[in-house]
Amino acid sequence: MTKNIEPTKAEKSRSFRKKLLAGISAIALTSTFAPALLAPSANAYEEINSPGQTLGKPHTISGWIFQDRKSMRSTIDTPEDLGLAGAKVYAQWTDYNNKKKKGAVSPVYWTRSEADGKYAIDIPDWTDAFGTVHKWEATTGQKLRIWAANPDTSKYTTAFVEGDSVFGGPGDRYRGTWNGVVGQQLVENFNISFHERPAYDKMFQPENQWKKSTRAGGGGDVTGRVWFDQRGTFGDVSTVPRMEDRYGDIAVPGTKVVGSYVQDEVARRFDTWKKDHKGYNRDEFKAAQTEIMKAYEAETGKSAIAETVYDVTDSKGKYHLQFQGLWGNAYNNHQPIINKNPWGEPVPEGADASWAKGNGKSRHINNAYMFVAPVLPDGVGGALNNFRDNMFQPGDNDPIIATINPLSGTENVNFALRMENRHFEVEKYNQTDKPAKPGDTATTKATGFEPNRGYDIVWTDSEGKEVKTCTATSSNLGVVEPCELTVPADLANDEVYTATIYPEGKRDTALAKDAFAAKVTPEYKHTTVKLDEQKTVAAPLNKENGTTPKDAKYASLSAKDQIPAELLKGVDQSKVKVGNQPWAKVNTDGTIALAPTTGKVEPGEYLVPVKQTVGSGNNSYEKIILAPITVVDPNADGDNDGVPDAEDNCPDLAGPASNKGCPAWGDGEGTPGSDVVLPKDEKNGPLPKDTKCEADNGATCVIDENGDVKVTLPKDAKPGTEVTVTVKDKDGKTLDTSKVTVTKPADKDNDGVPDAEDNCP
Repeated sequence: MTKNIEPTKAEKSRSFRKKLLAGISAIALTSTFAPALLAPSANAYEEINSPGQTLGKPHTISGWIFQDRKSMRSTIDTPEDLGLAGAKVYAQWTDYNNKKKKGAVSPVYWTRSEADGKYAIDIPDWTDAFGTVHKWEATTGQKLRIWAANPDTSKYTTAFVEGDSVFGGPGDRYRGTWNGVVGQQLVENFNISFHERPAYDKMFQPENQWKKSTRAGGGGDVTGRVWFDQRGTFGDVSTVPRMEDRYGDIAVPGTKVVGSYVQDEVARRFDTWKKDHKGYNRDEFKAAQTEIMKAYEAETGKSAIAETVYDVTDSKGKYHLQFQGLWGNAYNNHQPIINKNPWGEPVPEGADASWAKGNGKSRHINNAYMFVAPVLPDGVGGALNNFRDNMFQPGDNDPIIATINPLSGTENVNFALRMENRHFEVEKYNQTDKPAKPGDTATTKATGFEPNRGYDIVWTDSEGKEVKTCTATSSNLGVVEPCELTVPADLANDEVYTATIYPEGKRDTALAKDAFAAKVTPEYKHTTVKLDEQKTVAAPLNKENGTTPKDAKYASLSAKDQIPAELLKGVDQSKVKVGNQPWAKVNTDGTIALAPTTGKVEPGEYLVPVKQTVGSGNNSYEKIILAPITVVDPNADGDNDGVPDAEDNCPDLAGPASNKGCPAWGDGEGTPGSDVVLPKDEKNGPLPKDTKCEADNGATCVIDENGDVKVTLPKDAKPGTEVTVTVKDKDGKTLDTSKVTVTKPADKDNDGVPDAEDNCP
């Protein structure tokens, strides 16, 4: 048995949009919007769930997530506006551009909005790959960006984001506020609003009844513009969308915009319902509209919508919806019609009619109950002017945004669109646990951007200086080509490299950022010094490439300085002394003057900490380096082999002076397949059991119980071959290297058969 299941309203709406998109010309949609349908929505940033406790708490970013239906889109105005629960909202910030903070880009923090739509994100301290702690202070020099995931892409479009979802400082906002007072350091009223996605099947006649606009003008029309909105003029508390080239806004050509209005009788019934329902709310009237329209259509057999007209935006993003209109002055003003045209009936095309009021040829449209919207594919949102939810309403709901003229014309019905799945990241490396090293190459990944437009990806160093710029046009899929940056092979100091994507030619609209750390490790070489000897330790060099740190000064640790725990990992402090030493003077150039004296300094292993400071004042950062130093008594001979420890490479293993105090074995020779014994040197002491030997060229070796090395040569070894025999301690340190030469077997009768195999030698 087959069960018939009715599609839901959301499914019907999606199906209708698909039919719409399929019917629109390639020029109108494919080149402009189709990419958004395929733009990836996955977010590969490092995301940290960090809910704040309440609005206004120190070290938080807070505001409201809501559906905007009336008044300014930047503030929640209840009861008209509705808080949205469970929406995922994000915050990310950048630190000061200086040597210490390096303009570092924070992880992405997120939370979900509460039942009434409010949210608060706690901004914790975080530590980068260099050990630098970054603190949110909400002051000039730090920058913030917020955004939110669309809570229901089938129902909403993103209408407003405080700060336009670009990185900005304390002054780069509309109505939000920064508070950098110590103990507060918070940001409030950083709101995000959504409009209801147009229900095309409900708000317009069937598509086959849509009429193409004639753009005739003179009245009875709706005009406006469609553009991709990057950002506006901060400080404009009205937040009226305006196309501003200076910030990277661009017109969207080839976009279908549709408009409709209801029949006169339907409009009068709407008025009657409102009169009969004093104190009604918006949702009640919205539901009543649906019922009234259904009843009208059932009674009359006509559509409750008087007409639906569409236009396609031109190269400047402009559109012009021209309606034919209905006879008469207005739906609520019945004036005798001299030429007997029936009041409220459609005006035929080509009819002698006038948009002026008060004459026998007057015509009108019902501006009080109309609806206008662009056709939006999935992935594209925007501010929908005064038509913010699916209800027939005045085009001048908010006259700051749009106005109605005396000739039934509505002007400035503009639509500021935005991509909803924008994503930008640096791949492979980051600022915490995956730093790059000199010579490594990082690259960017950018998806979900406006298709077929130019972008600049700008790489900057720790102090905000541009080091590389890539300019590219995004693809039909909204993908911007990767921009690679190779860390200089001669990098001398730690850097954070930040990638920022801007509209091409703009630098005040930072759409997104990500960064990675490039790290070098200054180190001191191990130094051995004798008691009563003066010696200088060379300044440290970077381990990765041997470069000298730039703009660096050095000093001993102060009492308040602490050695990072990771530097002491694996150090047995019962055997190694760690700390400042009076006989080790750290010079400002990084060299260390050593002068250990007998009776005051114990021979042994030392780690002397040195503080490196790069830069000066607030524009500086510090590192601690451990200098490994061995102090030896020139007269001491711990293994009693006659080689002073100061000159002994193996002070714990006896060996001859000829091998610098390490155990030694002589060279040898032998025929193929024979065993060759390399006797130990008479100065050799006992060997630890984990001492091992290795032989190459197919030979094998063992250390016997007497300490001699027995080498077995392969039977097929060729005379003249040299076998290297290496003896190592448990840590892999080479103690001695010997050679065994393969000799030719004896053959007294010179018949080519070795004597060992010759029955008649």
